[in-house]
Amino acid sequence: MANLVSPGVQATVTDRSVYSENSPGTTPLIVLATRANKTNPDNSAIAVGTTESEKLRLVTSQRELLQNYGIPTFATENGVPDHGNETNEYGLLAAHSFLGLSQRAYVIRADIDLGALVPTTEEPSLPPPDGTYWIQPSNVTGGIFKFDGTSWVTVPFKVYTVSPLATDGNDDDWAFDLSTANATIMFKKGGTWLAATSTNVASAYAGATLHVGATAPASPSAGDFWYKTTASGGGVNWNLKRYRAVDNTFVTMPVFSQPTQPTPNNETIWEDTSQILTNGSHPLKIGTGTQFIDLVYFVQEDQPRQAPEDGTPWFNDTITDFAMYMEGTDVGRGNEWVPIETTTVNNPSRTQKVISGSAPTLPQEGAIWIDISTPENLDKFPVVKRYQSGSWIDITASVIVSDEDPVASSVVNGTYWVNTGAVRTRNIVKIYDPTYTAVDVVFDSATNTYVTKPVDGWHWKPHGTVFGRKSVRAIVVERMQKAIAQDQDIRSEIADFNLIAAPGYPELYDEMVTLNVDRGETAFVVADTPKFMSPFGNAQGREITIAEWTSNVRGAKVTGEDGFASARYPYAGFWYPWCMTTNVDGTDVMAPPSHMILRVLAYSDATAAEWFPPAGLARGRITNASSVGYLTDSGEYRVVALPKAARDTLYTNDINPIPFIPSAGLVVYGQKTFAGSNTALDRINVARLVLKIKRDAEILLAPFLMEPNDPTTRRSAKLVMERYLSHLLASRALTDMIVRCSSINNPPEAIDRNELHVDVLIKPTKAVEFIYVPITILNTGAAL
Repeated sequence: MANLVSPGVQATVTDRSVYSENSPGTTPLIVLATRANKTNPDNSAIAVGTTESEKLRLVTSQRELLQNYGIPTFATENGVPDHGNETNEYGLLAAHSFLGLSQRAYVIRADIDLGALVPTTEEPSLPPPDGTYWIQPSNVTGGIFKFDGTSWVTVPFKVYTVSPLATDGNDDDWAFDLSTANATIMFKKGGTWLAATSTNVASAYAGATLHVGATAPASPSAGDFWYKTTASGGGVNWNLKRYRAVDNTFVTMPVFSQPTQPTPNNETIWEDTSQILTNGSHPLKIGTGTQFIDLVYFVQEDQPRQAPEDGTPWFNDTITDFAMYMEGTDVGRGNEWVPIETTTVNNPSRTQKVISGSAPTLPQEGAIWIDISTPENLDKFPVVKRYQSGSWIDITASVIVSDEDPVASSVVNGTYWVNTGAVRTRNIVKIYDPTYTAVDVVFDSATNTYVTKPVDGWHWKPHGTVFGRKSVRAIVVERMQKAIAQDQDIRSEIADFNLIAAPGYPELYDEMVTLNVDRGETAFVVADTPKFMSPFGNAQGREITIAEWTSNVRGAKVTGEDGFASARYPYAGFWYPWCMTTNVDGTDVMAPPSHMILRVLAYSDATAAEWFPPAGLARGRITNASSVGYLTDSGEYRVVALPKAARDTLYTNDINPIPFIPSAGLVVYGQKTFAGSNTALDRINVARLVLKIKRDAEILLAPFLMEPNDPTTRRSAKLVMERYLSHLLASRALTDMIVRCSSINNPPEAIDRNELHVDVLIKPTKAVEFIYVPITILNTGAAL
């Protein structure tokens, strides 16, 4: 507004030079899981990204990725890669391969330690606190000798952590009773354990004397005893160890064994031998700098450990036993849970079960066989079969699988219950929860009944109700889904990505779609097909055919390995099959389709643009895989070439094939989206073009917010969009377009609602996918 009063010049600037800034290029969000607390490639430090979870990171190079997350870890078995293992770090390797061609990738790590899911029989724990003292009973030398008239002979010796009973040991055995701080020296005589006082020794051994000292007594009598207080020559050696946290080591500590108190320096250990002859005690004490106090120490064979952190997972894949019961009406114990004990006999009874790959040969009526004869049955563990009238009947579907008591009086007579919370039930992921109390069925002799009782000291809560490999996969999937569902940073406008992938996990399809919708649909979802998907029509065991998966013939409740159960979505795509690629450490590993496709998209966009199909010989060549294939029922990687018949089946089911083409190699040979209808959005180049236009339109039209809703603003908005679309038209993205922004589509009522409508109509450029060449053969003299 002009506001000059005296002569002068006033210049004003109105900036209407709005333009769509270049996007950051092909930038994916990769959701992944890794082992925790990995080291960087040169092992010089902890990879920071593996110490955190559900934190969004922008990674700009392969080196930065490896520094943050370490080298991708793939499981091996006997030195051979274990293809399809549920602890393989597919996402990390895919991110590394992608960053070989691009310079930006967002990464978010799920809250799960894949290393904690590697099978182990050892219960997870934490190191003890710094300064913990430990005595290993089998490593203690008693230092007690008996004089036979000519020499000192070592006597039988043992350490007890609870006061010895009359049934423990033999007469003339000696021992340390470390059940109390007194650490009493004892001996057994006449079936009774006695403190090694001078009175008791003399009474039990006809006036014998117990000598205590570092050197041998000068004039001993035959039958005398000597407690040698120095470690040399078989004398007492506590082998007391102290934990040093700085290097995770137990260090042997010196012990001063003497009747007089030494100087109470810090950490000085003193065995007070002054009271042995009086009451048998010889306690260990520790100096504080001013005084000696009782030493607190652990007495056990295994190194002391602390309970693990809350939420720590543990997977023990042992299948030799598990807790199973039956409602006892059939065995005369109605409304009671009767244990089905594990056995290896060939003639199990109705209260016994055999876990084996072949059925028992002489079973009794009602006997139980846990069939582990196939990889599929191991995946579905436990497959429960009952012997009825000469046949094994699969009753798995009727078995209750729970860590809570279903209450025998509330179930149908003869019902079976697998107790996942029991200590002996393994082959299922369990989570440490100090508030959790498991239950088990025990026989109460007082009431002559089987009763359900809590298990003291067992705080491992089972995760879910599936076992084996699927149990591991279930918790990984759950934590990855949680990373997407709860994280707000990935929904922020600051995180500018246009692809979303969770390599290796079809189960995350729904969460990735939901995330994209939450963000206003500005990214394309790169989804994966299952590793067990077979291109042939005769899938075996764990395998599933293409048509079976896409039509969900197995009735899967959620999208995953067993079927696609979700809604179709135009801004998502599936590819097939998996591939063999090279890990950063040089090993050959199996990787999902998204591993290849993320890199193909980066190459296609760099050499052309988002609206060009990322397929075909020009832009669809695979440069990060040596072959393609799938995982067979037996767990072997099988190479497939995908002949035309298989490619036809895939494309009919809207899955893009990655075949081996002679003279060309591995090539993406399709660009269908997973749209649910036949529209222009059923092709990836169109879908990604629309996503780009949506994103750019928001940027281009944002400056018109809070401007007057008048013809000038409408003309300007229309002009901005026309110029933008004209560029796309010239760049072969569109064949035609029109923009409307006038009083026609902005009537008074819309203006009164403070709305501006800019209608954009486009005709996307379609790609050539089918070429027909009619050939007509003519005779030599025929006219052309």
